[in-house]
Amino acid sequence: MLIHVKGSTKDKRAMAEKTIAWSIKKLGLNRMSSLSIDVVLRKMKDDEYGYCNIIENNRSFVIDVNKSVSLKDFVSTIIHEMVHVKQFARNEMSAYGMRWKTRIVSENTKYVDLPWEKEAYKFEKKLIKLILKENIL
Repeated sequence: MLIHVKGSTKDKRAMAEKTIAWSIKKLGLNRMSSLSIDVVLRKMKDDEYGYCNIIENNRSFVIDVNKSVSLKDFVSTIIHEMVHVKQFARNEMSAYGMRWKTRIVSENTKYVDLPWEKEAYKFEKKLIKLILKENIL
């Protein structure tokens, strides 16, 4: 598995790497050795936290994270985007269309009602508590 983090400060890059490595274990992705995850820590608009982009196949990803948010939001965002990595890598979600597992989701569905976002927010809430409790960072 390849993980590359660029941008921001040395400390933030190290925190991002720790969060990603921890998330990989918690999300059961550690057996997917062919995953490639590039993380870009950059300035984004105030209301933007992060994005997960699939590159070419379901094994290469670019995660953009707003480097200017609070520590908790920074870690939460990485966890949230790692859930999307899991969803793509396990083919639970399609990058081409509105497919979630075995069903098609209406294009009129609100963002907060999208099943992949519901799952990502659920894991994010659960795992941010756990990572802080385990004092990983």
